[in-house]
Amino acid sequence: MFSKKIIFLTYSLCTGGAERRLLSIANGFAERGAQVKIVLLDAPLVSFPVHSDIELVFLDSENRQWDLRNNTATPKIIPCPITPNLNFLEKTRLKITQLFSKSSFALEEMRLFLRQRYTLRIAHFLQQHPDALVLSFMSFCNVSTMMALQKLPNQGFFVECTSPFAEFTPEHPMNTLKRRYYPRAQGAFFQTEENRDFYDYLDIQKWVIANPLQGHYPDRHEGRRRKVIASFARLDKTKNFPLMLESFALLAADFPDYSLEIYGEGTLKKSLQAQAKELGLNSRVVFHPFDTALHQKIKDCALYVSSSDREGMSNSMLEALAIGLPCVCTDCAGGGARAIIKPYENGLLVPMRDKQALAAAMREIIENPNLAETLSKNAVKIRQDLALDKIISLWWQALWPEKDTQTSKLS
Repeated sequence: MFSKKIIFLTYSLCTGGAERRLLSIANGFAERGAQVKIVLLDAPLVSFPVHSDIELVFLDSENRQWDLRNNTATPKIIPCPITPNLNFLEKTRLKITQLFSKSSFALEEMRLFLRQRYTLRIAHFLQQHPDALVLSFMSFCNVSTMMALQKLPNQGFFVECTSPFAEFTPEHPMNTLKRRYYPRAQGAFFQTEENRDFYDYLDIQKWVIANPLQGHYPDRHEGRRRKVIASFARLDKTKNFPLMLESFALLAADFPDYSLEIYGEGTLKKSLQAQAKELGLNSRVVFHPFDTALHQKIKDCALYVSSSDREGMSNSMLEALAIGLPCVCTDCAGGGARAIIKPYENGLLVPMRDKQALAAAMREIIENPNLAETLSKNAVKIRQDLALDKIISLWWQALWPEKDTQTSKLS
């Protein structure tokens, strides 16, 4: 039987939600017998388990060492031709463009940057695998991949991993590059209908498939909960942890026994620790590193909070629901929380960047144990809705449809 072949493209496989989503799909495909390659463009870093039949590839000319953490995979580095500098004609065209139009210059500069950094390597590798499907993740990688596919026979698909409404400002050249190169794709995958509808100019197949839940989750906690508010995510700007700290500060005096525990790493960790100290919360806000036993440790917390400004679909939110935590989430750009949270049924939604509303929602759950229990019982139902095998089946059917369902929609 002809084997199904697919190549995934991304920057690295570090600790982000998009990377976890990619690996869950790739591992699921390998489990079903597909020939899977994962191509890394920026760093040979792999933080999550990889199926033993998956081939990991790093396109590099510097022969950097792999960082596989706890993985036992046997990856390989493939040297690829990289042109580090623009040639004479490209430099000349860029200078002329700069003289006449700032916006055109910014666009051409971005296009050439992506071409030099990613597209040349991608095209060189894909030429050796003309019969494989290509699935790229995240915007810069997506545009670079679609550029590379211009003269290649591969069918290409891209995956949107965040809110396109908020990822770039309206005048950013990436929006123009998306309009130019995304139509080359055979199809695209989105986490929410809102994100799909942003690309109303694309006349290609589009699927809306939520993130899968992975691994095993502990039984839902029953009984009294610890006086701890939990959150876990990358400590970066989009997660808006400053808002969470400000909201917790509004509650602190009324609930002196409660603490806020934040799990994760990121560039803002030190500034967030400083902010907690400035708010007088130094002893009541605890920062923990990423923990593989996280779910078991936090399942009996009072509630989970997400204060994000934008999300494709938060894996942290899905996991918090899956372990039965009463959840409070901002109704952030991208619509991921809105697509999953049913207010007062399985969680609470609050407006973005509204510290008063976020504090009020946390207070409501703390003061109302019956509400907390209702939210908890309903939250764990997501385990069936987003079961891994169910989600993998949707991806499989989208990419390799059966003959009698080729025109069906999965969105």
